[in-house]
Amino acid sequence: MSTDFIREIEEDIRRDRWKRLWDRYGLLATLAVVLMIAAVAGWSIWRNMETRRAEAQTAELSRLIDRAATPDAGAADAIAAFARDADPGRAALARFNEAATRAKAGDGPGAIAVWDDLARRGDLAPAWRDLATLLSVLNQIDGGDAAALDQRLAPLDTPTGAYRFSARELRAILALRQDRADRAVGLWRALTEDPETPQGVRTRAAQLLDVHGGAR
Repeated sequence: MSTDFIREIEEDIRRDRWKRLWDRYGLLATLAVVLMIAAVAGWSIWRNMETRRAEAQTAELSRLIDRAATPDAGAADAIAAFARDADPGRAALARFNEAATRAKAGDGPGAIAVWDDLARRGDLAPAWRDLATLLSVLNQIDGGDAAALDQRLAPLDTPTGAYRFSARELRAILALRQDRADRAVGLWRALTEDPETPQGVRTRAAQLLDVHGGAR
């Protein structure tokens, strides 16, 4: 009987201890659980909202690109307005399409301004910035400052550059504009001899070599 009595006392002590703990921390524990559940629910709702927002932006951008394929004076401005409120990835894609739309509509300066802005964007991947530079130079190849344009292409013309072959092709044309035929011939010859040169670029380089007396 004494053992049972002692056990009852110990149980009373434990219950009293848990009651004191609950009185002190029970509300905090309940609040923590509620906050955790709310956080998980909030994260799920946010993800669903972001998914729907991304889907809506993709659909809208697709609609604007389709609109730009038809004669529409306001298409480029509509794409630019979309880019201002879109997420970074879709905004960049939209701006490339805006520039192409302006160029197609005959607004060369407007297109070049967009490409130059993209080329300066530090938040874009280097490949995207390089592509913007290449497109900007390409659309100035006939009348822009040849020396300045060549300097812009130099960082793209590296042994591992994604756009090195296109950059070299444009640099050869710019060399001709600066009366540097020997440099142009050297660039074209290098393009014809490089086994990694795309076939289209190689063919044009060979043709220009022939025209300018550099074939051998």
